[in-house]
Amino acid sequence: MNQNYEYHTDELLAKWLAGEASEKELQVLQNWMDASAENKKYADQFATIWNSAENEDSMNLNIQHEWESQLQMRKKSAGVWKVIYNNKFAIAAAASIAIIAIIWRSVSLQPTGFLADMPTEKGIFIQAGQEAYTTILPDKTEVTLEPYSQLRADSNFNSSNRIVHLKGAAKFKTIHGKPLLFTVKHGETTIKDIGTVFYVYGKEKYTSVAVLQGIVDVVNLKDSVRLYKGDTAEITTGLDQIRMKKQSEGSTEKEVRGKTISFQNTELSKVVSTLNAAYKVDLRISNNAIGTCKFTATFSDETLDNILDVIQETFNIKVQKNGNIIYLDGKGCR
Repeated sequence: MNQNYEYHTDELLAKWLAGEASEKELQVLQNWMDASAENKKYADQFATIWNSAENEDSMNLNIQHEWESQLQMRKKSAGVWKVIYNNKFAIAAAASIAIIAIIWRSVSLQPTGFLADMPTEKGIFIQAGQEAYTTILPDKTEVTLEPYSQLRADSNFNSSNRIVHLKGAAKFKTIHGKPLLFTVKHGETTIKDIGTVFYVYGKEKYTSVAVLQGIVDVVNLKDSVRLYKGDTAEITTGLDQIRMKKQSEGSTEKEVRGKTISFQNTELSKVVSTLNAAYKVDLRISNNAIGTCKFTATFSDETLDNILDVIQETFNIKVQKNGNIIYLDGKGCR
């Protein structure tokens, strides 16, 4: 294992498998896995141990002995290691030192950009890596997760419910005629499919939904709307009303993830949410006064920087980068 990562790799693997890793941590983990086939194999073996850790009969390990051995090994390597006292984290960390002794089979490499797609005792867990990842759920729904996005479902998915929990962004293509509605939950927002293709983009306190085919119902704590092909909706935590735009109002590109993006008299706030979905960035408006500015343009295979240059010149605003966040700031429309 690469020595530069050794002090925190097991912790990152455990956080990833527990669904608690941040986007930055997932990027670090992905870079480490891409560094060598040995690292990728170690991660696959770690996941195998993790998934079997809940069943005590499936892993005959002396946890206390392995845990103490792991601590001693870390001390000798002079690395700084943060001890996690959560029981399952302890089991997984202890198991990591015993992987070579108990697993001797080769683990095949997964598709590029893939981190995890595995059934567990608690249900379904899917995690995309550095590229978009497409998979088929047990109910035949096709899901394309954007990079570093995550999807979970309970063990009774497709039997008593068709509910999935999304973190990040994904495109869903569902099957018609099922007795149970396919439902996506993101924060306080619920998206109920009526048989369609739709795209969901979510941040911590923001969700946008774009319908590519068919119909969906979007519900938050105090409001609900029905969307048809070409419609979009935006939901912000703390605001009761769902902001909806009909296709006739001119707002969205033909396909959110397509190479051609077209805006027709589109408010800048919606332009920002579309660019966030298309380019997987965190673009924000600093001043609400420019959020209602109307923008018309079509871009084909353009870089985000070129698009931002056009927006900057059109509205005489500033584009400022602060870490991974890009801010648009200005006094208003001119």
